[in-house]
Amino acid sequence: MPAISQLGDLDPALAEAVRIGEGDADIPVIARLNESAVLPEGVRVITRFGDIATLRVKQNRIDELIESNAVSDMEASRSLRRMDDAEHDFQPEFCEAPYDTEDMPLIEDELSEESSREYTRRPPAVTATGQGCVVGVLDWGLDFAFPSFRHADGRTRIEALWDQRGDAASDSNNRWGYGRILDRAAINRALENNDPYDMLDYYPSDADSRSKDSGEWQGSHGTHVMDIAAGNGNGGGMSGVAPGADLVFVHLSRTADVLSLENLGDSASVLEAIDFVFSIAGDRPCVINMSVGAHGGPHDGMTLVEQGIDRAVWLNKGKAIINSAGNYFTARAHAQGRLKTGQQTVLEFNVPENDPTPSELEVYYENTDHFIVSVKDGEGNTMCTAVPGEDCALMHDGVEVGHLYHRLRQAGSGDRHIDLFLQRHAPGGTWQLQLQAEQVEDGRFHAWIERDRGPRPSFISQDVSTSTTTGTICNSKFSITVGAYDPFLTEHPIGRFSSAGPTRDGRIKPEIVAPGVHIMAARSAPPGSQPAARYTSKNGTSMAAPHVTGTIAVMFEAAVRPLEISDTRALLFASLDSGSLHTGDLPIQDLHRLGYGYLNIASAEQVAREWRETDDVQGDSVNASSPGSASSPVAETQPETSRPLVLRPHEVLADSSGIAAQGELNESLFQAISSLLPSSSPQIVRLALSLLDQPDNKQDQDKQESYNQLQEWLQSAEDAEQPYETGV
Repeated sequence: MPAISQLGDLDPALAEAVRIGEGDADIPVIARLNESAVLPEGVRVITRFGDIATLRVKQNRIDELIESNAVSDMEASRSLRRMDDAEHDFQPEFCEAPYDTEDMPLIEDELSEESSREYTRRPPAVTATGQGCVVGVLDWGLDFAFPSFRHADGRTRIEALWDQRGDAASDSNNRWGYGRILDRAAINRALENNDPYDMLDYYPSDADSRSKDSGEWQGSHGTHVMDIAAGNGNGGGMSGVAPGADLVFVHLSRTADVLSLENLGDSASVLEAIDFVFSIAGDRPCVINMSVGAHGGPHDGMTLVEQGIDRAVWLNKGKAIINSAGNYFTARAHAQGRLKTGQQTVLEFNVPENDPTPSELEVYYENTDHFIVSVKDGEGNTMCTAVPGEDCALMHDGVEVGHLYHRLRQAGSGDRHIDLFLQRHAPGGTWQLQLQAEQVEDGRFHAWIERDRGPRPSFISQDVSTSTTTGTICNSKFSITVGAYDPFLTEHPIGRFSSAGPTRDGRIKPEIVAPGVHIMAARSAPPGSQPAARYTSKNGTSMAAPHVTGTIAVMFEAAVRPLEISDTRALLFASLDSGSLHTGDLPIQDLHRLGYGYLNIASAEQVAREWRETDDVQGDSVNASSPGSASSPVAETQPETSRPLVLRPHEVLADSSGIAAQGELNESLFQAISSLLPSSSPQIVRLALSLLDQPDNKQDQDKQESYNQLQEWLQSAEDAEQPYETGV
């Protein structure tokens, strides 16, 4: 592949890092490495999954790396945030253990006669506990002394805790080169002390914050998430979904303070954290929860970090990664539209006065189109105009207050990319970004405003859209993205904050919804407090994702042998409850928020167990073995005919980028097979079609021919032995 210098212009975020960084500062980047290429001297590879790698390069040597033939694509490491915006919509609840879920208070505006209090994190029918599996959580603040993360004898269940903050000790065996790795022995020694936090020099309260309304400490995000996924209930609270799993935690931190002063991790530190967790897990099945993200990016799964996530699970059998979808449904942070040649549109967005944080607005459109972009400030002054391939400074009273990049080619997809950066304290008011369509073949555009921890801009134009509002890093092909629903209302409505799909390239995201409203789980010790069983309720897709994370651990135990990620996804999706998708009662605004359906933990375990038993009947030459234990063949107990049909990625017809988009399944075939099914919902039709065993009416020759045609395509795809749209 050609070098970056031959492919177009630099990633705008990387250009900003170079422009404002210091010459000898290490810049973290994510790159696609060319085969057999040699990196320039001084460039370090930190983590690598296939051809995707995280690198460290000095700011003053970026040009040298760009000019080399070592990399074909490169992007800056982007800062991430915890997915906790939804919590600002509700008043948190606090209590000391033990508590009774039957008496758990709910928010008044959510109560009605239709309320249901049947929510149980781990249904009684579930027997697997995740034993022999590793649950990893990438987040902020783990109360390692909390009872749910300890065995009955007080010893820790945590195998390792990587605190990414700070430099690595000189004598450390930390190959990632930063932070502190705290192993099981160190944690157990700390637990024997009266003040374990001081003994370990790790304080979960560092990641705590006070409620804006009550002033109460809310508890660290990571503690709450870990308890939902895999707490064992030793503190008197509700058990997590996978209480028998081994635990690994990574306290995320930025690899460099270049684009943001927030020390909450970035896309490079996430890939390196995945590498760390998988290295601790070794050959054991492992599932990682990432209730983190941001809101910018192309939302097509083609960022290099998302491609790295795909490589990580595709190349490592028995591994899975779960993402929260985001809480941006009502954030007014996405706009979209479609232009014809000669048309223009104006995206108006409000810039807060005296905003102490930098801001960013991005636009993506097809590389076959040619737009001209102009920016006007709150006073109507044209600050900058750029055609593809140009960039320019935004000047106000002789001072640069921002920078505009109009990129020819975005890494991954190759689409056009407009990126507007506003510096801290940029002039407030109603700004305008004007798009003029000079030449159009497609005409569609999408724009996103990045979220930050301070005041943030928001769109006020007619082009605001609640669709395609998922987070930055949750749109990859093989990660599982989770939205939130309210388990305390009979109809199980989608949480009003829960982000919507589809992805910009038309795939279903989120794929699944799980409980994410009023979820009571572990609350970390407030500053200056000793360990105790405290609980708090939180809301958000952050709380929904760990329900699925724990479920995957349960499935891994039930399946016995490590599953390919394609099989893991297909088994999980086959087990879901369709809910209002099947009845036709789905609110139109939720069409792209429900995915394939509601999490059903007991069904997921059962499907995985049946897959194991019927897989053995086929005469697989590999003996089944319990995760983390010696090989132990499983009895052949079911006939081949009872095997559930589970499809690999290229067989999935459940989204608009499936077979139909590849031209292999024409519309008439789709309509013919659709007529066999009872549901009129396209999502359910496609999902049912993907699991179809045989036509209901074999006497119908046309339908039989259609079915045969489908089977032939699936067989040819299977023979090709290539993953569906992976890019791997």
